Amino acid sequence: SERGAAAAPAEPAPAAPEAEAAPNRFRFEAAASMVPHPAKVAKGGEDALFIGPCGTAIGVADGVGGWAEDGVDPAEYANAFVVGMAKAAAESSAAAEALSGGAEARGILHTAHGASMAVPGAATAVVALVRGGELHVANLGDSGLRLIRGGQVVAATKQQQHYWDCPFQFGSASSDLASDAEVLSLPLEVGDVVILASDGVYDNVFDGELEQIAAGALGDDKERARAIADGVTALARRHSEDTERDSPYSLGAIQSGIEPSWFDKLLGKRIVGGKLDDTTACVAVIAEAEVEPVAEEA
Repeated sequence: SERGAAAAPAEPAPAAPEAEAAPNRFRFEAAASMVPHPAKVAKGGEDALFIGPCGTAIGVADGVGGWAEDGVDPAEYANAFVVGMAKAAAESSAAAEALSGGAEARGILHTAHGASMAVPGAATAVVALVRGGELHVANLGDSGLRLIRGGQVVAATKQQQHYWDCPFQFGSASSDLASDAEVLSLPLEVGDVVILASDGVYDNVFDGELEQIAAGALGDDKERARAIADGVTALARRHSEDTERDSPYSLGAIQSGIEPSWFDKLLGKRIVGGKLDDTTACVAVIAEAEVEPVAEEA
């Protein structure tokens, strides 16, 4: 992906909460899988993720590869941003941050952005929280979320791009802000499957294929989450190396007006094939929250 430009202006902090939130009814049973680009295996790729220890927060960041042209390792910013998201999520409880809709999730992106400003680079990012009986999501760029229920994708974030292959991005030299992020607030049900992934997945795997992988996963919630995450990244890698298959990436290029080279046109060729990239999936199956027993009064 290409890097953005312009220094980031100051952004006001999210508004303070005014009310307490209901106790969480659900929790994430989460697992993750990361398959680096073949040329980036030694360093583990340029994506990063976190799974919160309390089962209420997960997030993914994808380092923007264009920074490598300036001698900057894109993984460093993605890692710093994820550390910021994880820290902000840990300090933001449902009771203390009862912000409407996805405002708390957006606030976590805002905090992580501020904490990462000293690190050169850029990244797209998505974070998801369990709050009460809802899923709160904030996404900036072309990473994103899919919510699967009853075998079907029932909610999805949109890709945000300035132009083809230049996603919205947080960064030390980007004008994009957390206020630009798409936010979603979605009702949850036990058994829902939440997928957060980098564009290495969404550029190569169609939603119908995600549905098939989720439907075929067996075991308890944690085992299902692991099987789905591994299945998604494995399929994304296979498709990324297929130069003859229509992919979300190739179809997106066509829809954006990208044309084949003049030589390919002479040969009657069209834009096809996947996009080789880091592939990261953080998957959570929604389970009932563990209720702590109430101590009896003496």
